[in-house]
Amino acid sequence: MDVVPERISEEEEKQTLDNIMETGSSSTCTAASSPPKKKKSSLHDSTACETMADSYHMGLESEAEQRQSQEQGDNQRSKNGCLIRTGALMTFVLVVVAASVLLEPVIWQGSAVSPRYYEQIIERFDDSLSEETRERIDSDPDSPQAKAYEWTLDDPGFFEYPNWRQRQRFALATIYFALNGPSWRFEDESKDWLSHDKSECEWQQYGDDNSPCRKDTDVLERLILYNIKQFQGNLPPEVSLLFGLEEISILEITTTSLSVNLTSFLPWEDLANMEGLKRLDLSSTDMHGSLIPGPSIGLLSSLEELNLSDGSLSGTIPEELSLLTNAKIIDLRNNQLQGNVPEAFCSMPNLVELRLDNNPLEGEIPTCFQSLPDLIVSHDGTELLMP
Repeated sequence: MDVVPERISEEEEKQTLDNIMETGSSSTCTAASSPPKKKKSSLHDSTACETMADSYHMGLESEAEQRQSQEQGDNQRSKNGCLIRTGALMTFVLVVVAASVLLEPVIWQGSAVSPRYYEQIIERFDDSLSEETRERIDSDPDSPQAKAYEWTLDDPGFFEYPNWRQRQRFALATIYFALNGPSWRFEDESKDWLSHDKSECEWQQYGDDNSPCRKDTDVLERLILYNIKQFQGNLPPEVSLLFGLEEISILEITTTSLSVNLTSFLPWEDLANMEGLKRLDLSSTDMHGSLIPGPSIGLLSSLEELNLSDGSLSGTIPEELSLLTNAKIIDLRNNQLQGNVPEAFCSMPNLVELRLDNNPLEGEIPTCFQSLPDLIVSHDGTELLMP
């Protein structure tokens, strides 16, 4: 088996060469120091010895230069690799920075979105509110609007809801605070208004199949306040934020005061902006005051049914009711209305039912009603006479 000699270090090689140069060789290099037999040969041997030493030195120097060159090459390649990695890292950083600027949300302190993202959502929500609503929020921290605004922003789901849903929940919260909601008592104790954990469609639901929202969406179609104790206040203008509302029903409530004044209870001008509102039912609420506050009722041009029965309304029936040209049913039973039935009702082409029972009305029913063959007028308990 061949034995591979171990490689000696460069210092050991240099030391060996120095020893040779000092002591000479026992054969060839020794002859140079003894009396020469042949002068030429002696000179040749001495020169050969020196040449061999020089060659050995040159070999060592050449090998050292190669190692140095190799090390320089390795260093250069390492530098080049470092530059490439640094360039790639810088490119990655630039891409991330650009993405963070152009695309939100970004990661910020463990959150899924940046602070500016939250601010923009709140700004869009604020801009969607009317100037009057914002003024109520800013001017009075105890107003229903301010309380509802605070509740809305505290909702954990606020930033996930679309703007229309934010406004819908805010409007219901405002109605709740405006009508003494914190003191409400329900026969059904499962009612849980202003629950952050529940859809607003569940706050006022009566029965499993009686959701006030559309089946395919959570857009509120009906505002139903039924059989509530400790009811007080007026319906706020923010009800008009319920853009999909078709019905307002406030039924069989028990108020903290003697009764509810119809004139001030409804924000008539704001209701006029609700083009989809078709049914207004305030029956059995012990409403008092004049029937309708002047021509404001005529602003509800889309209304198809008006039910104000079983209250304490007094005065005469105003002609302005005839402005409800799309109305099909008007129910005024069981009130304290007096006087005649206005002939202006004859200009209501869609009217099919006029309920006037149990009112101290008098006079004749207008003869022009005969031009409305589908119209049914109920007047039991009145002094009205058929023509």
